[in-house]
Amino acid sequence: MRLLVVVSLSLIAGCTSGPPVEVTLLWESTAVAMAPVDIDADSSDEIIVYDSDNYIVGRDQQLQVSSASLRFTRDSRLAGPPQARGETLMWAPRVRNDSLFLQRLWHGRELFCCEVPRVPANDFWDGSVRQVEVADICGDGRPELIAAVQAGFARRPRGIFVFDLNTGRRVWDYPLGPNPEMFLLRDVDRDGRPEVFVGTTAPGNGSTAKGTDDSHTYVFCLRHDGTLRWQRVVGTFGQTAAVGWFGDRLLVHEQGLPVKEADPDSIFLLDPATGVISASAQVGCFGRGAVNLDDGQLAVVAASDDTLRVYDAGLQVVRKRPIGEFGATGICRGSYTAPGKVEFAVATTAGNLLLFDDRLRLRAKAAAGSVCSMFPLSHKGRQRLLLFLPLAPTRAWRLYEFNSLPLLSRQVSVGTLLAGMFLLVLVFGVALVSIRYHQLRDIRTVVRGLTGQAGIVEIDLRGEVRRCNPKARELLGGEDLPDGPLAQAVKAALAEPVGSEPRELPVALAGGRAVLARAVRVRSGVMLTLEDVSAVEYLRRVNVWMPVAQRLAHDIKNPLTVISLALQRLEQQAAAGGARHVETARAEIDRLRRMADGFMRLTRLEPP
Repeated sequence: MRLLVVVSLSLIAGCTSGPPVEVTLLWESTAVAMAPVDIDADSSDEIIVYDSDNYIVGRDQQLQVSSASLRFTRDSRLAGPPQARGETLMWAPRVRNDSLFLQRLWHGRELFCCEVPRVPANDFWDGSVRQVEVADICGDGRPELIAAVQAGFARRPRGIFVFDLNTGRRVWDYPLGPNPEMFLLRDVDRDGRPEVFVGTTAPGNGSTAKGTDDSHTYVFCLRHDGTLRWQRVVGTFGQTAAVGWFGDRLLVHEQGLPVKEADPDSIFLLDPATGVISASAQVGCFGRGAVNLDDGQLAVVAASDDTLRVYDAGLQVVRKRPIGEFGATGICRGSYTAPGKVEFAVATTAGNLLLFDDRLRLRAKAAAGSVCSMFPLSHKGRQRLLLFLPLAPTRAWRLYEFNSLPLLSRQVSVGTLLAGMFLLVLVFGVALVSIRYHQLRDIRTVVRGLTGQAGIVEIDLRGEVRRCNPKARELLGGEDLPDGPLAQAVKAALAEPVGSEPRELPVALAGGRAVLARAVRVRSGVMLTLEDVSAVEYLRRVNVWMPVAQRLAHDIKNPLTVISLALQRLEQQAAAGGARHVETARAEIDRLRRMADGFMRLTRLEPP
């Protein structure tokens, strides 16, 4: 039975093993950079596109122009991806001559960031602005612009720069030895002024600043005024420390290539107030990305050892799944098939795009190529996925959409579907028969256990005995019903409808046995029970004769006492010849006394 169920479930799973989610490539385009932003505040993102002609254009998700374009002059170039923070705060970092600017898109305003050196070999600065955010971190009611500036072989400037958004004045900057990869803002002191949490990458080209170097990866916490609150080393050369929130703790995930000097742990949970590590774990060979599942209770980590792992709040593995794609290169969370549904897309080394749900079940698979970056785009309450493929013949960008498929729309053959349905019906039929069999077996077991002192006789609709238990054979002296009251009771019960009240009658059987017979009409015929009441009948009769025996014994013993005393006197007065007659009379008196004692013992239910 179990084997049949397993085979059935396997075949049914095979019937539905076609991809439950369809992956559709909406378009492929070339551009220097793209960035999602909701320009018109309609809950669906548009795309800022920077093309090879130095134009920055806002386009919708069909790549139609949706806003005005901006063209950089020939003496300037883009220095990092466009940064969008709402409809009116869209920025593009650009380099002109020896200066780095943040260009506010479509408003004609630029903000001077810093001077930049040129790399002699290439005669240009090889840095970029990695991230831009706008927040009131000084707590003075005026917004500031926070920028993370990276540099390659030029080695400077590197660090976090903060500017007054209205005046463009630099408020403060904090130089770093490693490159800032990303930063987060959160007010951990609850004083209305958020701290800046920075994750870094270690390119290893000799840069140093404030006691740090770019041969190690650090995590920094900076106060609102640009002073250091704490810093911690978490990795070494060739690695990146990505930061995120895991509930109220800071999740630090090392990404990059494993090296001999690397710390064996590659995922950490830090206290954001002190930087103290509260938990750490090793993520396979090396991590490639991490996303939260349910607001800081579970996190999914994609690793280069070809495994997905789900960690709890103590960084203990609660689930894991091999990918079978030679490792992951990136992971991106979103609601791709339905609004509010937790899913995550994984790009693999084998060039495929995988979609998983929150239980690590594979929902979709499609060929995508060598993916470098992944961006979710909001569209009608759910997300599409924008991919950047730098190793294509050109700098390719692709937009994918995920749609759930009904069962009949999946690629399943009719024969396989019919076989699965037939096997499913067969399993249900066998299950019902098995359940019925076990029910009848249990009923019979209970009847045998409860009626060990009663005879059970099953009689079919023709009045013939089908089976009977050992007690019934003992009472009947065989397996046949004797003619008489029992046969008449069975015949009368067969004439009644199923479920009628049982017929009861006392019957005297051969051998002096007295039984109480009950005939019950059932679907299969008549169920006859014979309860042996011989012992009950004996006790009833004894109970009736007990006062009679007690009275009779009393009436016999009273005159025997008087006769016995008279014989004693007569023996004293009689001559020698009369003593023989006295002895005879005394023997008869003793016999009568024993009879009276027997009656008395009967009244006390003692054996005679």
